[in-house]
Amino acid sequence: MGTDSDSTNSFENSCNINTKSKLNGYGCTAWVIYNENMDYLRCNDLSWNGKIKCN
Repeated sequence: MGTDSDSTNSFENSCNINTKSKLNGYGCTAWVIYNENMDYLRCNDLSWNGKIKCN
């Protein structure tokens, strides 16, 4: 879940610290494994094709 091509649980829609959806977090899976970090827990401006770290 959460791959760049996933339209059901996309990173942009399903991995957002400001979203209160019960499915929030599903879109983080592939991004965390691929980028080897969990910065999605601290900042909300990350993406597949852009910023991948908070710092």
